[in-house]
Amino acid sequence: MKGVIHSLFEQLEENKIPYAVLRNYETLPEKPLLGSDVDILIDEKNQKAYKDILNKVVENNKVFILSKKYHFNCLSYFVYQKTPFCFSSWIDAFTKIATKSFVWVDSNFLLKNRIHCEKDFYILSLGAEAAILFLKEILAGFPVKEKYRLRIRELVKEDPRSFNQVLSTHFGQKITKELLEISLNRKWEEAFKKRRELWKILILNTIYHQPIEQISHFFRFLWEYMKEYFRFQKGISIAFIGPDGVGKTTISQGIKNKFKKFPFKKIYYYHGQFGFFPELSKIYNFLSFKKKNSSPYPTEKNLPNKFRALLHLFYYGLEDFLSWPWFLWGRIRGKIFLFDRYFYDFVATSIHRQIPLWLFFTISKFIPHPDLTFIIFARPGEIYRRKKEWPIEELEKQLQAFQSPQLLKLSKCILINNERPLEENLDKIEDEILKSLAI
Repeated sequence: MKGVIHSLFEQLEENKIPYAVLRNYETLPEKPLLGSDVDILIDEKNQKAYKDILNKVVENNKVFILSKKYHFNCLSYFVYQKTPFCFSSWIDAFTKIATKSFVWVDSNFLLKNRIHCEKDFYILSLGAEAAILFLKEILAGFPVKEKYRLRIRELVKEDPRSFNQVLSTHFGQKITKELLEISLNRKWEEAFKKRRELWKILILNTIYHQPIEQISHFFRFLWEYMKEYFRFQKGISIAFIGPDGVGKTTISQGIKNKFKKFPFKKIYYYHGQFGFFPELSKIYNFLSFKKKNSSPYPTEKNLPNKFRALLHLFYYGLEDFLSWPWFLWGRIRGKIFLFDRYFYDFVATSIHRQIPLWLFFTISKFIPHPDLTFIIFARPGEIYRRKKEWPIEELEKQLQAFQSPQLLKLSKCILINNERPLEENLDKIEDEILKSLAI
């Protein structure tokens, strides 16, 4: 079975849309080089056709698009593929090779002179690849990356003609010859020192030869930059609830680690509450000068009276209610909220079950509801074996409360049997999260 990148290349070829992979193609078309994006070049007139093809390929390969960005010279999609092998990466389709709106390579020349590599996809001519690897970081204000230095030199030795043709159009023969010598002799520090000179030549030549087009590029660049800065990105809130000892923390930590592969701006991990208010247990400790259980959720050894149970409900309910602005802002800025426990846990403990259910559910209507709530369960005897916090009879009541019809209506609830293998459960949870996040 072919992956999404292989299928994309095939569809571009089948639809006669010229493309070329810009760099880091050693492991393509199967999957991206570890830690790298997939960077390809297409003609600007083929943008719409490219988007249609990518969406079709994603749908046919059961791949998730989790984020997308549009720049004046690039269409970027973050894809997550689970089968036939797992990877996540940005697929960037460039229509122009540019830095800060200044185009410094003729894209038509690159596509016209592309070559068909032995792995059955298209790449740039060797000298063209070297030129782009060489100047991209320097113009952006960074030295040439260590991993590219040897490769640039070898590519230039193989194809100095293309290197010269790619850069001389915008920088002239004299400076291009100097850059060629720098590449062959590996004088990378000298190349970085020429950054200001290169920018001066690029700006003057571009404004002199293409003033109207450059003004258009600049405003498109500025507009796309502003849109990206204020762009709303889909975030998500997820809660894991269930009796003590059922394995919520292990599962939530496992999902947190999986999120490291995703393009989210921030992951917030909470144990029960948002944490804006001090924990009641700390207040109790301060007032009584005694060390008590630090959890806001009572245990058999530390059962609060009914007054304290009501205080827990209103105190943490108020905190969650006041967290609405933070919660909504994070969600539209592409942030992730992970809760190991949530306000919903109060419905299940023995002391809180003495409080009228209508009071709990009334307060619950005014607090943020997670997009997904995973109710973790197992047989009472298995939970007791893992953590002897509650007697089996109490665990049975808690499990029943966690699966009550009223609670299931508060959020999209999914039951997870934690007697199954951990990886199997993590995969199931990940699939549900990806379905919710896909755009």
